Amino acid sequence: MNQATILPFPRGTTYFQGQAPDADLGKDLEGRLFTILSPEYPGRLLTLRAVRYTGTSDLTVARKICAFASGHLGTKSNGYISQDGQVGKPIDSAYPVGMTIRPNDLFYVVEAGPCTVGKLTGSGQTISAGALVYGDATGVIDPTASSGHSIGRAIAAAGANDSTVLVDVQATFRA
Repeated sequence: MNQATILPFPRGTTYFQGQAPDADLGKDLEGRLFTILSPEYPGRLLTLRAVRYTGTSDLTVARKICAFASGHLGTKSNGYISQDGQVGKPIDSAYPVGMTIRPNDLFYVVEAGPCTVGKLTGSGQTISAGALVYGDATGVIDPTASSGHSIGRAIAAAGANDSTVLVDVQATFRA
């Protein structure tokens, strides 16, 4: 019998929804995986990972790739990746750009499945459908990066001036 996964908080929101939480509240959710049918891409599964934001100031949502805090792979994020090819997962594209996530709050990153991720523009480079994609030091996909941790594969081609790319995020932390 198939049962629908119930998310502990709705996509596009945080667990504490703008409140300033204690660092121990919601600890049981850190790193937990939740697989749902993607409402944006019918028939596709989307696996979300709940992570705690451990930065010291509010994180402004953008279509970027979150890094994991040292020693907390898959459970805590200290912000967006800041090195080419760094290990990370994209923030769930259900979050509206410009929303803020407060320190110690929980939010979703995409562990596996389709997700819209920011792309470096002005590089003159395109991304072909099916190409492995990697993040860069600004937290977005860089068409010229080709080493380190791949985020996944481009589902669709992205032109040089496109600011996002649709990525099939891979379910591991390795290329």
